[in-house]
Formats: sequence, structure tokens, C-alpha cells
Amino acid sequence: MAKLTVPTIKSLPTEFRKEGVLLLKEGTDRPLTWLDVVVDKYSEGGTDEEVIAKLRITKKVFGQLLKDDLLFYEVVQHGRMCAYAWWLACARDNLLTKGFNTSLWSFWMKNRFSWADKQDQTIGERRPDGMSTDAVNDMFDERLVELEKQFRKKLG
Repeated sequence: MAKLTVPTIKSLPTEFRKEGVLLLKEGTDRPLTWLDVVVDKYSEGGTDEEVIAKLRITKKVFGQLLKDDLLFYEVVQHGRMCAYAWWLACARDNLLTKGFNTSLWSFWMKNRFSWADKQDQTIGERRPDGMSTDAVNDMFDERLVELEKQFRKKLG
């Protein structure tokens, strides 16, 4: 398997440390990167705010990176889709569980993903409602490979 080279993005930490110790990507011997942080947080259903906190940047810097850096934008967009799929899977997997709080889940989805009890018909907006978590993760992985190839090509 080819080694993943993560491009450095100005304004993002190049390494993550806890109490002075370099943090490693779980299950590997390589240092944790900004890409790992973003992918891991969104894959757990995380929010932009959680990603911002984990990256140790401000909302302003996050917004600027979304505007200025195509790779960061693409990773965040796919990450958001993964987070959405995670929350859908949460309901699907737990719907018949006695302790599952459907009201709280519904409230979260309405506030987080602009769900409504009554659907307004808009043209051009699509959500990945019909996609499974596995399909979204596969799509995310494929896009990351494409982006890596693009950056390797640019670097020569």
C-alpha cells in the first residue's frame, strides 16, 4: 500500500502533541495529521465546531480555509457527508432499541441538518438520504485517493 502524503496547509498544525508527546495515528507508527483529525471527527458524526476545536484553530480561520484551500474544502465537504451518514445509521441501528430517544435524535437532525416536519420542495438540493454509511465512507475514501493523486501530480 502506498504511503499517504498529507499536504501541509498554512494555518493548520503540522503535528499534534499531548503533554509534549507526539500523537500517533491510532494503529500506526506515523504522526497524527490534520487530515486524520478531520476525517476521524466527522466519521464519528462530529460537527464543524468539534473539528475546529480538535485542529486548535478559530472559526474565522476555518472559514477562510474553506474559501482558500480546495483540498481542505473537499475533505470537509466529504466529512460532513460522513457525519450525516453516521447520524442516519445511528437511528437505523437503534430505532428498535428500547432506550433510543427518537425525539432527541429528531430534534438534533432538525437543528443540525435543517430537517423539517414538512418538506419544502426546492430544486437543486439533494441529501444523501438513501446512502448507507459504508457507501459514503467508500466514496470519501475514493475521493481522498483522487485528491492525493492530484497533489502528487502537482508536486511532480
